[in-house]
Amino acid sequence: MTARRSLLVLIAVLALVGAACTRTQNGEESTTSSIASDQNGQPDSEATTTTPVETTTTTQVASAPTFEAASCEFTVPPDRSVECGWLEVLEDRADPTSDTIRLHVAVFESESPDPAPDPVVYLEGGPGGDSLEVVPLVFEDSFSHLLADRDVIFFDQRGTGYSEPSLACPEIRKLGFEYIEREDVSVDEFLQLQLDSITDCRDRLLDDGADLDAYTSANSAADLADLRLALGVDQWNLYGISYGTRLALTAMRDRPEGIRSVVIDSVYPPDVDIIAEAPANLDRALRKLFDGCAADASCSAAYPNLESTFYRLVEDLEVQPLRAPVTDVFTGEVYDAVFDGAGLQGIVFQALYSADAIQVLPQLIDNVASGETYELSVLTSSFLANGEFISAGMQFSVQCHEEAGFTSPSAVAEALAEYPRLEPVFAASANLGPAFFDVCATWGAGQAPPFENEPVNTAIPTLVLAGEYDPITPPSWGAQAASTIEQATYVEFPGLGHGPSAAAECPKAILREFLRAPSETVLTTCVAEMGPPEFVTPDTLVPSVTLVPFSEQLVGNTWSGVVPDDWERQGPGVWVRALNGFDQTALIQQLAGGAPPAAVLRLIGSQFGLGDNPQPVGGYESSLGSWSLYEGTLVGTPVSVAVIEVTDGTLLVALVSPPSEEDRLRRDVLFPALDAITTE
Repeated sequence: MTARRSLLVLIAVLALVGAACTRTQNGEESTTSSIASDQNGQPDSEATTTTPVETTTTTQVASAPTFEAASCEFTVPPDRSVECGWLEVLEDRADPTSDTIRLHVAVFESESPDPAPDPVVYLEGGPGGDSLEVVPLVFEDSFSHLLADRDVIFFDQRGTGYSEPSLACPEIRKLGFEYIEREDVSVDEFLQLQLDSITDCRDRLLDDGADLDAYTSANSAADLADLRLALGVDQWNLYGISYGTRLALTAMRDRPEGIRSVVIDSVYPPDVDIIAEAPANLDRALRKLFDGCAADASCSAAYPNLESTFYRLVEDLEVQPLRAPVTDVFTGEVYDAVFDGAGLQGIVFQALYSADAIQVLPQLIDNVASGETYELSVLTSSFLANGEFISAGMQFSVQCHEEAGFTSPSAVAEALAEYPRLEPVFAASANLGPAFFDVCATWGAGQAPPFENEPVNTAIPTLVLAGEYDPITPPSWGAQAASTIEQATYVEFPGLGHGPSAAAECPKAILREFLRAPSETVLTTCVAEMGPPEFVTPDTLVPSVTLVPFSEQLVGNTWSGVVPDDWERQGPGVWVRALNGFDQTALIQQLAGGAPPAAVLRLIGSQFGLGDNPQPVGGYESSLGSWSLYEGTLVGTPVSVAVIEVTDGTLLVALVSPPSEEDRLRRDVLFPALDAITTE
């Protein structure tokens, strides 16, 4: 058996059922510690559960829960009013003498002058997803629309993100980068190295005093109930994506009081076997991809044998892996990463989460088969960055506690035997394959009681959402969960993957309408207007560039120039094209007040991972004078940089463009921008 780059498999599996987050984009001190809220909507008496609960796992803190206002640990999105603080709870809720832990909380204030009294509380996926750390990256695109009617609450679940303690395992990430360039390690050897790093993480957390079997869905649901009381909220609405749906269902079962309504998107019910069902779920999503391309005239013409190309490529890469540059976006270091069959399957697995990435998957597969790795490099670098936002220890505690006892090695082996073409990715997985049981034997998170493997029966109004292409929580799981919820509305969205409510306007609109009147019929007519993915092919037209004037003010200076008309402004002096999930094309125009060009180049080189300095490639004459031109790469994407010293400092113009469009965009965007830019 050849070596497999299991780091690239972990890209998919460490984000086990995490919310899709492939986009990449001054903390404020809060002064209040509660939210005023009047009772509204579904009475508590109607929010009942018929599932018996062993309350010893969810014992409340002896004293009333309190919320301590504090500064936000994360960067608050611009123009948002946010109150942050800490909720203190018992680590072991069955032991009143247990140590306490702290959960970081953020309350985003509604844009409405008269907001609804029932806020939305968002439940992050994972398990182990860091909710607040990614807020600056995803809030505006995915969640800000909810502020039109009500406040929105985010918090880091116990063991995750900024909450204390964190159960993050940097040992695993470090191991991956240490071996990402090596071909001389077998699957079994690397699985053992992973197990060793997991053991190192466990030992460190135990030495720090963490009680690893206290990090469960039931205890997190009790934390959630305490948070509502501490914030002074009479009723609120739960909104969970992925593992967040498992937490929401647990809260509906154990602590239904105060829950007005629930939205569960990409559902992970307690009564499924995610380990044994994983091969079938991935195979189903791949079938959607292959059939979807075959049904699309342009895609089928460009990639007529996509399925056979993919599986032949997996087999070939198992024998002879290929190499492609991959960037650690946090350090800027570029690795000559090795991709074998398991690595490619892992990347495709994770890409199926994202509607944007689904569109370019046929192109990626075909290009890799032809030896072109640009898209592979960009997507892999993005997924590696996402892995920074998972607290793997929390994931192991939850999954080992709530899944290991309700499946078996034989069940997993039998399931994998039905899908032998997917064997590489699961054989090399530490948490979605046979090695899961070794991990859990090492981690030691205890065994959940039998009711944790049963469906949740409830009368709480619930909106259940699913994406057609979801590779990890299939639509059937959503329908299964909805079948035992008395007031459930189930909606499946074509062309979308994991977490559709954070990715497209139709599910967002349905979500908002449901929240306005959870017990009434929800209009879903926009679903019929949705279609299959718009697959990218060589014939896909790249829009021509029309330049329009712009004017910006920063650090007391005003500068103006031109930008492409249909590119989206992402911040002062930054515009992006964003045609699809791979499109990194951007134009940056900045004035560095008081800084000389050499200092600006060092800064841009550091921020973009271009090395100590971008490489000089000549000059360009404009009305301002002589610009110095430099080149480098950002996550495998060419970057052209131009600098010129002016009275107030240094003007910088940078263009990030795909390799195939570099010359055209330099001609049509970069040089006209240099000609037009002025400052005063």
